Amino acid sequence: MASPRPPSRHRVVLRILAWVTPLAVVLAAFAGLQWLVTCIDCDGFPPPPPSVAFDAPTAIVDGFTFGVSGTSQAMSANHYRVTLRVNESVGAAVLLGSDADFIIGGETYRITWTDTDGGGLLTAGDRFRVTRAGGLLPKTDHAVPLFWGDGSIIQMARYLTP
Repeated sequence: MASPRPPSRHRVVLRILAWVTPLAVVLAAFAGLQWLVTCIDCDGFPPPPPSVAFDAPTAIVDGFTFGVSGTSQAMSANHYRVTLRVNESVGAAVLLGSDADFIIGGETYRITWTDTDGGGLLTAGDRFRVTRAGGLLPKTDHAVPLFWGDGSIIQMARYLTP
């Protein structure tokens, strides 16, 4: 009795592909779904802007400060941009970070964001501080607009020096 013929190399490759291809498709679909679920908070896929409320600004040495009194949802700082307007001059908006310097009218100002819980999210209790070495100029209108990633203004703090 003759032994059965071994399968041809072509058939072995086809059998392997018959098992590997569906497995690869399932893994790719799972990876895509995982990316979609975790990337809802990514820069390239921004959710709708939250509501943010600021406290009234108060004077400090060399500037003013204000806090975040509430947010509709805690969102990563990388979704926000901030700038400074002094009278009619405006600095370029920058990504919200711990410190940002602006040169406006030949003067250097600094906006400092303090993330009180350290989570990298803009939340109630966080603080902003706007300073200028030597103090703010008298009779000056200062505004700190907070922008969402799409460029829309979410909130703005204003401070007028006496």
